Amino acid sequence: METSIIILQHIANESTKLGAISALIKTGHLKPYINKSQAFSIYGRTRVERWLNAGYIQFIKDGDHSAAWRLDRLLLEIIDKAEALLVYV
Repeated sequence: METSIIILQHIANESTKLGAISALIKTGHLKPYINKSQAFSIYGRTRVERWLNAGYIQFIKDGDHSAAWRLDRLLLEIIDKAEALLVYV
């Protein structure tokens, strides 16, 4: 029973963090997308590449040729938080 309470506390904590990030994105205080190098810096190159290979995330490209590749910040955070919660399951 105690383990269930700990898991629920972690779920609530991570959900609160995601809600805050979502609110910051919606109010314009955080950019909704980040580039590949930023993602590597924040989450680690190995993890981001694993998420890409598994199909959890995809690069978004606006236009052709020299358009920059970007990643959805909120989706990256969701995957990051989900992996963190797997430790408790």
